[in-house]
Amino acid sequence: MFQTHASYSLCGLGSKGTDQLAAMVDTPESRAAGLFGAKITGGGSGGTVAILGQPSAAEHVEQISQDYCQQHGHDPFIFTGSSPGAAQFGVVRLEPTHE
Repeated sequence: MFQTHASYSLCGLGSKGTDQLAAMVDTPESRAAGLFGAKITGGGSGGTVAILGQPSAAEHVEQISQDYCQQHGHDPFIFTGSSPGAAQFGVVRLEPTHE
């Protein structure tokens, strides 16, 4: 995830904020807390950083958020879990046509 984030930023699609958040996850302390990776996600040029980790690392993610807020005055919103996705909205199966 860290390499994907770095390559995205090298293309000019990252932002200082997302670079810093990913770097805050890429530490020995974060790994020891159960975090595995972080990368920018979404439309590019800032916005959302996806963090992969064990559920037990939630407090560490919260600490990263608080540290970021103290440095920048912007309190990141932490999304947790996932949406019901296809379970709620259904799926569309595309079948190839044989002509």
